[in-house]
Amino acid sequence: MVDLGHHTVDVAVVRQLMPLPASLNTFNLGTSRPLREMRAQLSARFERELSMVETDMAARAGMLRVAGCERPLPEHWDAPLRENGEALAARLVEEWGSGSNLDCILLGGGGAQEPRLSQAIHARFPHAFVVDDPQLAIARGYARLARRLGGAQ
Repeated sequence: MVDLGHHTVDVAVVRQLMPLPASLNTFNLGTSRPLREMRAQLSARFERELSMVETDMAARAGMLRVAGCERPLPEHWDAPLRENGEALAARLVEEWGSGSNLDCILLGGGGAQEPRLSQAIHARFPHAFVVDDPQLAIARGYARLARRLGGAQ
């Protein structure tokens, strides 16, 4: 399991619905750094200060509203995201090797919605896939666990 968050990326290997304690790890490879770099680049290019949320929305849409008009993002605007995706995939290779001992790799968290990150992981781990509604995947998992634990009492 990989939780692609804003500040960190958290990983765990789960066996029989329980995370293996020795497999838990956190990497400082979340989306915040590439978004900050893109924000600086886009703010300079379009002569407009952008918030992190506006930068994230522009990245998802591939365009930015400037002076009432939709403007396409400049060439190579996504380089920070691509570099982050490659660094993350390389770090997972260090952690898991080929990942051949894992049946599947679930990608969740808000960063999993960013194709430049998920595609970089999938290129190294073909058995990795983005879960449905990845931004809420962890919360849904906790809700299911709470129901399971509540039913056991």
